[in-house]
Amino acid sequence: MNLLKRAGAVIICIISTVYANSFDLLQQLQSSRDYSKLIQIADSLIHAGVDSAWVKAFEGRAYADLGQYDNALPYLKSVYESPQNIPKWLWAWNTFYLGKTYLFKKETEKATALFKEVIETRITKNVVAEANRYMNVVPNSPFYKQWTKIETRNFNFLFHKKTKLRSPQEFAQKMQLVFDTINVFFNAEIPGKIDFFVWNNNVQFPGTPKYPGGFAIPELLIVHSRYMQTPGHEMTHIITHYAVDTVKYISAIINEGVATLFNMTHVNRIEEARKHLSGQSISIEELWKSDLAFRKLPSQLSYSLAAAFVEHLLAEGNKENFHKLLSDQSWSNAQNIYGDKLAEMIDGFWSRLN
Repeated sequence: MNLLKRAGAVIICIISTVYANSFDLLQQLQSSRDYSKLIQIADSLIHAGVDSAWVKAFEGRAYADLGQYDNALPYLKSVYESPQNIPKWLWAWNTFYLGKTYLFKKETEKATALFKEVIETRITKNVVAEANRYMNVVPNSPFYKQWTKIETRNFNFLFHKKTKLRSPQEFAQKMQLVFDTINVFFNAEIPGKIDFFVWNNNVQFPGTPKYPGGFAIPELLIVHSRYMQTPGHEMTHIITHYAVDTVKYISAIINEGVATLFNMTHVNRIEEARKHLSGQSISIEELWKSDLAFRKLPSQLSYSLAAAFVEHLLAEGNKENFHKLLSDQSWSNAQNIYGDKLAEMIDGFWSRLN
């Protein structure tokens, strides 16, 4: 009997260790943004009988981060309805992601209710800030009640209630012209008007920290920008999203490089990148494969380098291949598109830069 008890204790210990290790592994994959691998492991755990709420929470969140909201919904909803004693912070993030999923599925009332629930719990500072942010990114938020609204052919502009612009109307007309100019190249069909929020200084929603710049959410046709920000950058994110049939994968170096290249500042991209590079040794392949490596660089360096590289890629690899890359911006797809010429183009880029 004692032997059986010991054996049982050992089995319980092994199971607990496997569970703990699996939890840590999924958390690490979430942090490193390796969503495909996370989903693969989570599926394996579920098929092996580990039908736990925390596995579903991680998998639902991974699908949402990939923009696959239809796939995310059943996992996130299941955890919300039956949390099974998961950590409070994980429940809060699951609830936030469920709200975000409803928001991207255009079910705004459900999304707002879930965001409010997260905010009221005050479980962690970060999740509360994210809930506040997404509750206020859309134009129907009461926060924008006193903002000035101006409409153009492709935009619904909302100007800060105390805007520093002398003529919001002129700004709106200028931005419409910028849009038209950029879209001559991309020929994108935008499925509606873009809600373009024009802030005075930093973008700051109630209950959130200041954002150093602007941002775009293409799926929601939303841009938040400072009035003095480069005119074309954020709207280019929207345009490129709808310039292709399906966006399968976004890489920071390509995505930000394209937006910076078309920001309508008309600077010499090679000279700008050379100025910020200052003789540093950087691997384009590493930046392409790792968004984290790209984000770790100073923004002036990363964005100028990306813009110069995308300009070079477009010139050397032709427009048709460039459009193929916009749909799937992964390193592996670039290799499929350009073949051996990819390495030659990268070497040629460094020759020009150095």
